[in-house]
Amino acid sequence: MSMDVNLYVTRKTVAQGLMDVALLTANAAQLKHLLCHPDDHEYFVVAVFFISLSLTLQVIVGVILIVIGRWNVNISKEQNRAEKFNNLIILLAFLVIVVNVLISAFGLKGPVIFE
Repeated sequence: MSMDVNLYVTRKTVAQGLMDVALLTANAAQLKHLLCHPDDHEYFVVAVFFISLSLTLQVIVGVILIVIGRWNVNISKEQNRAEKFNNLIILLAFLVIVVNVLISAFGLKGPVIFE
């Protein structure tokens, strides 16, 4: 039984995209909370910067995932491009993790309440 590599890559891209949506939603809720309650946060500017950076990096990763998802990795030219872009996504995902650790370090006081 042979595996269709293109199908595997597509499923991987969709799964990663769904995880990105969850983090994007959490960051958007944090940003909304900060902007609605700026006086409640000691590190307001730092937190807004890191949340905005995280959101920006996530959007870039999402766009790259959409582009890669359209390529057929059974074609060698597209396979080479996909490999380079996958490496870029790994780097950007690592940066998103680091930025979100910093967001936690300068985190919000108490839970974010969805209004």
